Amino acid sequence: MVPAPPRLLLSTLRLFGGARLGALPGALRRALRGVAIGGLGRLVAFFRSLAIVGLGHGWADDTATAPERWHDHPRPITAVPRLRLARRMLKVRLEVMLRSEEQSELNSETVPAGTARTTESLRVVLDAALDAVIAMDESGIIREWNLQAEALFGWTRQEAIGRTVADTVVPPRARDHHLRGLRRFRETGDAPILGKRLTLDARDKSGREIPIELRVTALRLPDGLRFIAFINDLTVMRGLEREQRNVVAQIDAQRQLFATILSNAPAGIALISSHDFTIEFANPAFHALSPGRTLQGRPALDAWSEIAHQLEPLYRRALGGETIHLVDERFRMHPPTDGALEDHWFTFTMVPIRREGPAIDAILVVAVETTDQVRARSQVAELASLARQRAAELRGIIDHMADAVFVCDQNGRLTLVNAAGAALIGFDHTRVRDLTLTDLAARELTDHGRERQVHELALSRALRGESVVVRDVIVRRAYDGAERWVRSSAAAIRDDSGAVLGAVEVARDVTDAERLERLKREFVRAAAHELNTPVTVVTGYAQVLARQLQGVPASSREMLEGLHRGVERMETIVRALTYVTRIELGELALARERLRFDELVDRVVTRMTRRPVGITVRVARLDAAMIDADRDGIEQTVRNLLSNAIRYSKPGSSVEVSLAVAAAAAAGRSGAAPGGGQDAVLSVRDWGAGIPKERQARIFERFYRAHTDTAYDFEGLGVGLYISHEIVTRLGGRMWFESVEGKGSMFHVAFPIAPSGAA
Repeated sequence: MVPAPPRLLLSTLRLFGGARLGALPGALRRALRGVAIGGLGRLVAFFRSLAIVGLGHGWADDTATAPERWHDHPRPITAVPRLRLARRMLKVRLEVMLRSEEQSELNSETVPAGTARTTESLRVVLDAALDAVIAMDESGIIREWNLQAEALFGWTRQEAIGRTVADTVVPPRARDHHLRGLRRFRETGDAPILGKRLTLDARDKSGREIPIELRVTALRLPDGLRFIAFINDLTVMRGLEREQRNVVAQIDAQRQLFATILSNAPAGIALISSHDFTIEFANPAFHALSPGRTLQGRPALDAWSEIAHQLEPLYRRALGGETIHLVDERFRMHPPTDGALEDHWFTFTMVPIRREGPAIDAILVVAVETTDQVRARSQVAELASLARQRAAELRGIIDHMADAVFVCDQNGRLTLVNAAGAALIGFDHTRVRDLTLTDLAARELTDHGRERQVHELALSRALRGESVVVRDVIVRRAYDGAERWVRSSAAAIRDDSGAVLGAVEVARDVTDAERLERLKREFVRAAAHELNTPVTVVTGYAQVLARQLQGVPASSREMLEGLHRGVERMETIVRALTYVTRIELGELALARERLRFDELVDRVVTRMTRRPVGITVRVARLDAAMIDADRDGIEQTVRNLLSNAIRYSKPGSSVEVSLAVAAAAAAGRSGAAPGGGQDAVLSVRDWGAGIPKERQARIFERFYRAHTDTAYDFEGLGVGLYISHEIVTRLGGRMWFESVEGKGSMFHVAFPIAPSGAA
């Protein structure tokens, strides 16, 4: 005889008995009938095979307000596999039917006394469940604890039974709420959580919180009411939910990124339907390609009707599976406003799109208008052609110039040498493009026959930004060694920003002119020499007459004084011409000696102020200074400066002379560094006529007179400052001036202080 099953078994059999079994599938109906006949053994096998024992869901009172709930989580159905969803639907259905049966018999039936075998069989059923099952009494004390509860919460059945649910699985923050619910049930019998599905957090033995799904049902036994909790671990489901949310967020982010890219892409992007070529989508850049036209939702062949005959074959090719890429394709299109057709150029790609299946159902078009670029390239080509034409014309002009032309880049490599230039330096015209500034330096000589250094070349100076106006050099031809005199000028070639790109030098062979000039200088020197003898004789006789003719009438004495002044004037001219010819012929001999610069200046000033000149000459400062220089040359220089200052001063004004020792850098000596020695600086200042600004650049040129055709156009050859500048420069000194027209001038001469010790 089969022992009477406990109430849960009876309720289950009732649930599947009678007429209700007819609503179930045949296999399930036969299994349940077998359970009813075979007892608990078959029931266990039935539950093991279907895994539908767990029927509960929820810890808390579902009627509590949100702050009293432990955690209320959404229940996503989409994340549950189809098999599990079917299982849960079956559980709910069975549970509803079970609850109906149990509630109807809660106070009317008595559970037959079970046997040890029945209890053991029921435990086997509970342990076979896939969900954790916990039974507790009205006081919250655990009375049953299956294997899944052990695995989920870490408490063994022996450890859990006898403890309270609050101490084992309820998190500390929810215990008060749980205990209040039990107390309310004991006092009022109200248990709103029964039959409801809840999602909340439980805790395991280690204190770790676990998301669970809970459903509680009640069962009345002889020793009191039992609450049966069916618990499902939601950890995996929560992970799936998080993963699902992450995937959705990533998809949304990618969608937003894609939308942003499309909206801001510089290229026009459109999607055209394969059915009737309707424009399904067009980004702002694509709309900008056709201003004034309606595109979205309109057939493309209608939107661009004037070029439909060009577009349709391209669309047909794309629908055939071909990816089309065209560069600078020309279309004749209407402008935004009414008007004649205009040429526009586009670069675009058409890509066939297969959304689902093998059929092509759309065409992706990516287009960029290149009209401006095409026109710009055309203009550049025209300009390049014009530039080539101008370059050919310029080359023809340069090649036929009598003057030599040399052009180099910023690295010193010759990029252009005309025929005259090649002939001047003696290289074959086909080889000159291989030359550098080093090759040119080997062809140029100084006045003393020394080959020039590269940095001394006119082109090198121009590359450094200098402007070489006039420069006379000696060039030795490569093929025969003949020396030619050349006069050249050079300047830098700059771009619009002022950066140096290269340099150009224009040179003229002045060998024949130089020969004539040398003949002229030789003649001047000879004439000066020949004039010097009779002038000396006349000077001597004039001096004798002046001594012998004492007491002659005043008129006779004035004639003698006029004769003496004329002779002195002739001596000055002869001396100046002699100096000039000696300088230009390279025969000016300057003997260096150690001398007191201050004493020499004082002596010249004293001598020149013995006779009244109507001008006050004042020595403001006279520092002791020892220099190495040519005594006669320096004396000539001081005399010239003081003579000019007196000559161009207003009557009754003054001239100031000073000699100061200053640091070389302060004196402006070229190449001087701070702390690099001292200079003796002579300054002669007047407050007279001054020098016109436009004439100041030529003040040290030979035979140049700055006051010609002015109120101060005094007699003279215009060689005094030229001679003085040459003497100072050849002695290693420096000469410069400042002048303002109508306010006077100040001339400076600086020489390095001689080192201490013997001369």
